[in-house]
Amino acid sequence: MSSLALQAVVSGLAAGSIYGLVGVGFSLTYRTTGVINFAQGDLVALGAYLCLWLWTLGAPLPVAMLVSAALVGLTMGVVERLALRPLYKHGIVFAIMSTVGLSVTIQSVIQLIWGPVALVLPRMTSADTAVVLGVRVSPSQGINLLVGLLLIAGLVWLLERTKVGRGMRTVARDRDVAALLGISAARLFFLSFVMSGALAAIAGGLVGPDQGLTPTMGLPLGIAGFTAAVIGGLGSPLGALFGGMFLAVAENLAVLYLTPDYKDAVAFCLLVVVLLIRPQGLLGESGATARTV
Repeated sequence: MSSLALQAVVSGLAAGSIYGLVGVGFSLTYRTTGVINFAQGDLVALGAYLCLWLWTLGAPLPVAMLVSAALVGLTMGVVERLALRPLYKHGIVFAIMSTVGLSVTIQSVIQLIWGPVALVLPRMTSADTAVVLGVRVSPSQGINLLVGLLLIAGLVWLLERTKVGRGMRTVARDRDVAALLGISAARLFFLSFVMSGALAAIAGGLVGPDQGLTPTMGLPLGIAGFTAAVIGGLGSPLGALFGGMFLAVAENLAVLYLTPDYKDAVAFCLLVVVLLIRPQGLLGESGATARTV
């Protein structure tokens, strides 16, 4: 493998961890409630703007990122409780369509408060790069990759090893059985949206310094995150991480060997191929069915 190709792969793994964090948000809400939250990408933008606002108030960037994650997570919990939950009884499609309206609302609120002009979120680390095995790696790339891996590993542990995670799996499989076991589906619905919002906000704080802040910055990230979740297996956190890295590496290689004009087409092509060959995703459960609430 040439040095340029290796550089594209390493950069793709770092970018893919961000895609994975966004994709995990899609997987969490779908796994528990059946809702595909099309505002997930805009929560990334909201988290980035809140992080910048808190930094201007004097908070260190790591603290600002954590506080913005808490704020976005709680906001999504309130949205689930007040706006989405009343729609569940009418059919899951109504809740899904309402997230499209939520996406537009978030973009409008961001533009109203911070304006349409692009803003810059400061870096937590130096912009200098180090050469490792012939590949240039920036500290921000290392942090993105490390944070993404740690958060998703922690989430997998939560889902597989804790009472909350077992409750989420039970609710996802059969809500009636969960009720007989004394598991509160409503509480887990709320928690899944809180967690997905917090993860999106952290992704915004990580990607903001490299991408810049605009009201619509979440749109391409939302598309990439959704594609990553579907490629890996919608409902699987590990699948979202794998799908994100696979997608980002493929995009970088397309830019390297073809032309940058084809980068945006990569996600669509991969999505179609995976859905045709393995509809449940590369790491998804065979025969998985849509969740109902």
